[in-house]
Amino acid sequence: HQCGWNASTSAVELTGVLPQCSPVKCDFGLPVGIVYNTSGCAGLAYGGTCQVACASGYKSSTYQAATGNMFTCGASKTFNGTAPACSLQACEVQGQPSSLDMSSCSSVAYGSKCFAVCATGYTGTAQERVCNVSQGGGVSLQGSDASCTPKECLYNTPSGPQFDSANPCAGVRVGETCEVRCGANYTGASSNLDCTSDETFKGTAPVCTFGTATTTTTMTTATTTSATTTEATTPAPTSSSTSPGTAAPTTSPPSGSSSAPVTASMTTSLTAPAAKIVGSFVMQVDDPQAFAADPAVRSAIADAVAGVAQVPSEFVSVVLTVVGRRLSS
Repeated sequence: HQCGWNASTSAVELTGVLPQCSPVKCDFGLPVGIVYNTSGCAGLAYGGTCQVACASGYKSSTYQAATGNMFTCGASKTFNGTAPACSLQACEVQGQPSSLDMSSCSSVAYGSKCFAVCATGYTGTAQERVCNVSQGGGVSLQGSDASCTPKECLYNTPSGPQFDSANPCAGVRVGETCEVRCGANYTGASSNLDCTSDETFKGTAPVCTFGTATTTTTMTTATTTSATTTEATTPAPTSSSTSPGTAAPTTSPPSGSSSAPVTASMTTSLTAPAAKIVGSFVMQVDDPQAFAADPAVRSAIADAVAGVAQVPSEFVSVVLTVVGRRLSS
C-alpha cells in the first residue's frame, strides 16, 4: 500500500490491494486414544468449537451430551478444553434361557470374550460370546447360543409293585414332570414328580394301599371228623378255587379218642380288593384244643388260602378259637 494525496477527496489515503486472509486450522491439543471420539473437531479453524465424546464401547460419568467437554481452536493452532474421563462399558447377561450357564459372561468389558455353556442338567457344546457395540450405540454380548439338550432323570425313580408297571417316569428329562399312579390291585391318588437339574425326581410319591377287607367265618371240628367252611375276602384268583363240598384226604384218629364235637371260629383278615372265595374241606383231629392252639395249623390254613387267592401269605390272618365241646358215650 502507498500513502498519497487524493485530489477528489482533498485527503491523504492508503491505496493498494487488500490481502485475502483465512483462519488457521488447529492441529494440536485434542485428547489422543481409542477411548475418545474427536471426529467432530476434524478440520476446525481458529475460533471454532467442537465436542469431544467417549468412543463407542466406552462411557464417562462426566460427559454431557449437549454442552459438556467443548474444545476451542486457538490462535496458536491448538485446541483448548477438558477431555471426558472415559472407561470401558460392560456387557450384562439378559434374557438367557435356563438351559444356559452365562456366569462367566457377567459384567464382561467391551472387547472381551466369554463362553456360554450348558447349565447343570443339560448337555451340549460351549459357544464363544464377545462384548461388542450394538446397533443402539451401547454394548451387548454377541455370538451363537450353545445348543443344550436336557438330560434324562435317572435317580429316585419310583419302583415297586405298588406303582404302575408302565413307569410313566421313564425317559422324562430335566424340566419335565411325570404322573405316578398306583399299580393293579392298589388304590391311592396319583401324584406328580419333577425332574430336576441334578437328574433326580423330586416330589412325594403316591401312597398306594392294597385295599382292606375283613371277614369272619365259622369252622366246626370234631375228634373224629369235622367239616370246615372257610370264607375270605381276597383278590380274585387266576386259577379255580375248591368247590364247596369237595372232600380232602383224611387220616384216621387214634383208637380210644372221644367223639365230642368242637366248634371253632376263624377270622381271616386280608388287605385286598373285594373278591370272595368260598370252599370247604374235611379233616379228622385227635385233640381239638391242641388243634386250635397249634400255630402250625394256623400257618397251614393261611398258606392254603393265600395259595388259592394268589396273594402273599402275610396278607392272610387266621384265628382259631374253641367255642364249645360236647362229650358222647
